[in-house]
Parts: sequence; C-alpha cells; structure tokens
Amino acid sequence: MVILRRAGKSLRQIGRQTGRCMEGVRQALLRYEQARAETPAQYAQEEDWHEPLRDPDPLPAGHPIATQAIWRGLEHWRDVV
Repeated sequence: MVILRRAGKSLRQIGRQTGRCMEGVRQALLRYEQARAETPAQYAQEEDWHEPLRDPDPLPAGHPIATQAIWRGLEHWRDVV
C-alpha cells in the first residue's frame, strides 16, 4: 500500500487493488507512518498497534451512504426473483 500511495494512487484506487475500504487503507498508512516515527524497540513493545484508530460506530439510519447501499442492493436483487 505504501508503494502504491507513493506512486500517487488515491486511497480509493489502493482499496480496489488490495480489497480494502478507503478507511482501512487510511488507517494502515497512518499506522505505518506512526511506526516509522517511533523507535523500533518502543513499537515492538506496544501490543495495541493493530487496534483501529477510531471506534467503528455504525452509520445512523437514513445516512446517505447507508441509504445508497440499501438501494443498490435492492436494485441488484430486483430481477432475481
């Protein structure tokens, strides 16, 4: 991911190539930068480095992203029956 980001790819493009969402790519790159900034011994002692950087709260009902996903799913399965 770091190589793709340095090549100028967007988070969305990196996510498509690696099979991750944009937020997952962003968090992985942030963890990478944090690890480079710390000393190796300090980084090796921390056990919570793999935890997400923010709490994964569900989107509220009616949120545009959630609504769009629901409609996309309904449109996809509309003609299957």
